[in-house]
Amino acid sequence: MNVTDKVINLLIDGREVTARQGMSVLEAARDAGIEIPHLCHLPGKDDSKRPCLLCLVEIDGEYVRACRTEATDGMVVVTKDPKILEQRRRNLEKLISHHYGDCKAPCNLTCPGGINVQGYINLIARGEYEAALRLIKEKNPLPLSVGRVCPRFCETRCRRVLLDEPISINHLKRFVADYVQAKGGLKERPGESTGKRAAIIGGGPAGLSCAYFLRKLGHDVTIFEAEKELGGLLRYGIPNYKLPTKVVEQEVQNILDLGVHVKVGRRWGDDFTLSDLKDQGFDSIFIAVGLSKQRSLSIKGGEFAVDGLELLKKINLGRQISLGSKVLVIGGGDVAVDAARSARRLGVRDVTVVYERSRVEMPAQQRDVEEAEKEGVQLFLMATPLSIERMDNGKVKVIMARTVLGEPDERGRRFPVPMPGSRLVWEGDAVISALGQEGDDTISTFGDLEAKLKLSPKKTIKSNPSTMATNIPGIFAGGDCASGPRTVIQAVAAGRRAAEAMHEYMVGEKTGISEPRFNFTKGKRFEDVDMHNYDGFTVSLAQSMPERPPERRICDFFEVELGLTEEMARREAARCLQCGCLGLSKCTFRTLCADHDLGVKKALKRLHYPLDKTHPAILIDPNKCVLCHRCEQTCESDALRLDYIEEDGCVRDKSIVINSNCVSCGACVDTCPTGALTKKDLGVPLLPGEADVTKSVCTYCGTGCKIEIHSKCGVIVEIKSDPRDAPNYGDLCVKGRFGFDFYRHPDRLTRPMIRESREDKFRKVSWEEAIDFAAKRLMEIRQKYGPNAIGVVSSSRCENEVNYLAQKFARAVIGTNNIDNCARVCHAPSVTGLRIALGSGAATNSLRDIMEAEVLIVCGSNTSEAHPVVGMMIRRAVANGTRLIVIDPRRTDLVSIADYWLRLRPGTNVSLFNSMLHVIFDEHLEDSEFIAERTEGFEKVRQHVKMFPPEMTDAITGVSAELLREATRCYAGTRKGMILYGLGVTEHRDGTNSVMGLANLALATGNVGRPGAGILPLRGQNNVQGACDMGALPMVYPGYQDVDDVQTREKFAKEWGTSVPEGPGLTEHEMYQAAREGMFKALYCIGDDPMHTQANISAVRTALASMELVIVQDIFPTETMKMAHVVFPAACFYEKDGTFTNAERRIQRIRKAVEPPGEALPDWKIVCLLAQKMGYSMSYTDPAEIMEEIAKVTPVMAGVHYWRLEGDGLVWPCPHDTHPGTPLLHSNAFTRGKGLFSVLFHSGSMEQPDSEYPLVLITGRRLPHYNNGSMTRRSRVLNTISPEEYVEIHPEDARRFGIMDGAMTWVESRRGKVAVRARLTAKSRPGTVFMAFHFQDVLTNLLTSPAYDEISLTPEYKACAVKIYMAETDKT
Repeated sequence: MNVTDKVINLLIDGREVTARQGMSVLEAARDAGIEIPHLCHLPGKDDSKRPCLLCLVEIDGEYVRACRTEATDGMVVVTKDPKILEQRRRNLEKLISHHYGDCKAPCNLTCPGGINVQGYINLIARGEYEAALRLIKEKNPLPLSVGRVCPRFCETRCRRVLLDEPISINHLKRFVADYVQAKGGLKERPGESTGKRAAIIGGGPAGLSCAYFLRKLGHDVTIFEAEKELGGLLRYGIPNYKLPTKVVEQEVQNILDLGVHVKVGRRWGDDFTLSDLKDQGFDSIFIAVGLSKQRSLSIKGGEFAVDGLELLKKINLGRQISLGSKVLVIGGGDVAVDAARSARRLGVRDVTVVYERSRVEMPAQQRDVEEAEKEGVQLFLMATPLSIERMDNGKVKVIMARTVLGEPDERGRRFPVPMPGSRLVWEGDAVISALGQEGDDTISTFGDLEAKLKLSPKKTIKSNPSTMATNIPGIFAGGDCASGPRTVIQAVAAGRRAAEAMHEYMVGEKTGISEPRFNFTKGKRFEDVDMHNYDGFTVSLAQSMPERPPERRICDFFEVELGLTEEMARREAARCLQCGCLGLSKCTFRTLCADHDLGVKKALKRLHYPLDKTHPAILIDPNKCVLCHRCEQTCESDALRLDYIEEDGCVRDKSIVINSNCVSCGACVDTCPTGALTKKDLGVPLLPGEADVTKSVCTYCGTGCKIEIHSKCGVIVEIKSDPRDAPNYGDLCVKGRFGFDFYRHPDRLTRPMIRESREDKFRKVSWEEAIDFAAKRLMEIRQKYGPNAIGVVSSSRCENEVNYLAQKFARAVIGTNNIDNCARVCHAPSVTGLRIALGSGAATNSLRDIMEAEVLIVCGSNTSEAHPVVGMMIRRAVANGTRLIVIDPRRTDLVSIADYWLRLRPGTNVSLFNSMLHVIFDEHLEDSEFIAERTEGFEKVRQHVKMFPPEMTDAITGVSAELLREATRCYAGTRKGMILYGLGVTEHRDGTNSVMGLANLALATGNVGRPGAGILPLRGQNNVQGACDMGALPMVYPGYQDVDDVQTREKFAKEWGTSVPEGPGLTEHEMYQAAREGMFKALYCIGDDPMHTQANISAVRTALASMELVIVQDIFPTETMKMAHVVFPAACFYEKDGTFTNAERRIQRIRKAVEPPGEALPDWKIVCLLAQKMGYSMSYTDPAEIMEEIAKVTPVMAGVHYWRLEGDGLVWPCPHDTHPGTPLLHSNAFTRGKGLFSVLFHSGSMEQPDSEYPLVLITGRRLPHYNNGSMTRRSRVLNTISPEEYVEIHPEDARRFGIMDGAMTWVESRRGKVAVRARLTAKSRPGTVFMAFHFQDVLTNLLTSPAYDEISLTPEYKACAVKIYMAETDKT
């Protein structure tokens, strides 16, 4: 359907809707906010092979698919009627019949607190302890306590028991709570104030929990507690050997630190009533007083028994208690067992627990019963006391009887009764009654409102179990006082539910995410679970909790269980079977089933297909596939196939196969509406909308893909992209989607380090000491040698604000123009060449113009690997009819779809472009009108290129004359020709001339200044464009304002409040050269690794070694750090705010999603700290303030402000605040006035192959890696895909030099050699080999040429002479 701007009107469910002509009914409804269910449809993609039929609507009495029916003017659409709804239900039931899996893990579903158990266990397994604790505290604010006393409902449903033993979930909870607390605890803040006040009566677990969540929601909270201390049952009812008082105190303090008010010694009914609290202005009240009364022992002499609860309270208060040497405990619950174990610790030698039922019926936790027996407690079961008598000698006598079950009552229940004729006698020193707690109806006498509270027959307060609301509006009740005796975790859950309901009551809005009560399951009972789910798993027993031996622990009340060590905890967490679906957050199928009120009875009951775990990033589970075919539809690499056999509505032999075409972009995973395809490293199963989503920009190339960082509890869980966001419109490559986990790698630099000399070891120091050390050394060097002995190398990986401050630091603080950035080694020829030819060294048009172009030239760019998303755009354009010309010595991916492939020899770009220009003029293909009106220098060039006919240059370039002529005619024959080029153009000795050669082609054909026509350099790093825009170059200020211009210098001197240096500074290459000559003494290197990425790095090493001070600022240890004196740990782009500028000049916001590790800081803050220490006032509140300064001093960015960068950002030039930006440059005039034709001569590469070094080495990128590999080599997925470097060699050359595929070889140049594995491939042109430079153990740039572009001083990475030989025939 072709959507136009024409407006149509139609009725949908009786509502008038406006849409654009060409829209489908589904799209028209969506834009109007009307949801039509659908599953298989993907906008812009082919129809599913097996339509889901969920989007059926009625139009003119017929049922049609909304996704494939074009909306027309006057159309009447019905989306909901009984027949349609019933048909959708039937269609969904068919899909359900194909599905097998668990939505949520059984442990999650069983936990009364609703904690994401699987999620926090996975986080512990990864060492993300703080995140794990935050995830726990989303539902349970008392993890220190619950981790010690929870009955572990979750573990009873853990399916690991089907293999060996359940996961020790509660031990893991305790471990992570203890671990983080020992490190200082979580830093938590209350929510933004709502102005509402809440009162909580009772400071036990329910009250504390409610207080915590109310404060997190921003309410003012006051706890009224009858006792002197908070904690309730935790403090007064649970012995210290299980739950130490200091742990409870810490837990309470953590909650009070949120700003909770406390009034202790205030007893409800004595000191205040509910009406009093209302009168004091509290907007809602939560009653959480627990159960203070114990069930009375209703037998003769019952008054002689010691109250078990009171006993435990006295013990915890430190009272002196003597029970004698022989004690009987009556009861079988937790209080009874705790009292018995406490009696042993009080010195009682003979302790017996009597209970009227069997052992398995004891309500106490069986683990505690077992521990009691280990400690010498005896059990006397199926018996009951009949009477107690105090004897004259002070001892007590208890008459007991054996019990049997009596007759059923009216509800069929049978209760124990004394066995007729049974009589047993016990004599001892004390009897402890521990029959359990009960409600207290005396609260009805406390006041008028209390009298209105409804109570249950068990004397507990009646409240809604979901909201804790009582019958009185604004008054809530939870915990044991409402539910009766329950566990601590159940009280905590009640407090949380009460807080959520109170929030809604007070402010009128719900909190949290509503979850459907719909879950597929592999089996609710263990016996229902298909054991084939665990094929391939091995036995791995649980880690045993370290504990004190019984004979020692009964001597005191110190804690029995000592806690898991970190190593034990991670091993235990790694045992998790991952039952819950990791596709939960994207599962629209589950939502549809719940919305249509369906059950799971028709779902599959057995595993039919094994899981496929072979893909490095994607887990394939065909059992969950519902055959929507979205994965196939979304894959543009022909890499995925969904197969099955369907007969009579039944499906069998289902398979999802990912083949070798896969580029691991992950689009199939994110589009899958079930868990059939999931991300292996996702780890934390989340509900839709449960993750925090932060809009940012990918850091892996100059495309500038917009990304959505999905994080949870301070940890990134996945990366996605919104199809509505420019410039990538939902597309991502393998790095963008899967290469994020480097940020938490243990190699991250987390503390500043310094050393006096390179012979010393680094020592970790404070920021103050490190900054002081660096500033002092810089000032000493400046004083001794002058400011020009110091330089700054900034980074194309850093944000604009950092690059601006870096050049400001060099000029205003140091007093030198010696500032450069790593664009010097890649696209400096673009800045220089395009600036000479067109007046601006930037792209002339946008990436989206690729789809408008009729002819594309891709020159010197392996786009599909270096800029994969741009490669996708090119493929789509070609599929839509665009013609493609590829100019490259290597058989890149795009060659397979190219109309013309000009396989030139390395280093012959200028000759090739001159020949193409010759053809244009010789065959009169030029745009004469454009040339006459908008260019200059034409005639000189026309005469010059007469010397370059293709028939003469083919011997130089290796491209046949006819092929070159055909390709040139193709490009010159359109007014929509666009040139995309990469480092294969710029990284040559004639790189600048090559750029100008491409500009000549565009000027000659008029293919510039129009949509779909222009020149776009594909920038290698994420902010190459921005680093140059910000003036991190030795000859220009921000916005390419010349340092030689007096007025410009005066402007910056005034703005910066200091004098600025005159004349261009040194380029990075010149800095190293000056250092080797003894004239350059200090380098401040921000986010760059020249010892890895510079050409001819032996010469760079010599230069750095001669410097007196090298400062490295980075996120990981680098090769350059080995030469440093100072190391500053920096935040990565996920951890800071700022802006990047992509290849099309689009300025976009990056946003902080997670905190940096340790003491790492954003780069801009580090630069400011260093400047201030050197006596220059450089202070900003945030990057937005830096951007305001940039806009003030940079005319082409005067209209750029953070508030204008929401959405798709701005494309400069943007000269004022209402300017929309300029995606298209030079539409009416060139920046320099007229475009300049340049006379260009072929110089060729400095090194040519000869008998000693017979091959040409070309360097470049590989798809999974980026730059020096410091990030990508530390990403599990990326390093799995490409774990080592290899040298690509053509089979002909391999035979010639005796090289075996896969064998270790030496590649050697005149400057050094590296050992690397060989790979035979026809990608390489005969006579050439190819290597990337990402790996630290294979420093490819040891080999590269010492030659530089004569104008921009960019190294010649793309051509040097080498030889190759088998490693075992080492000739040295």
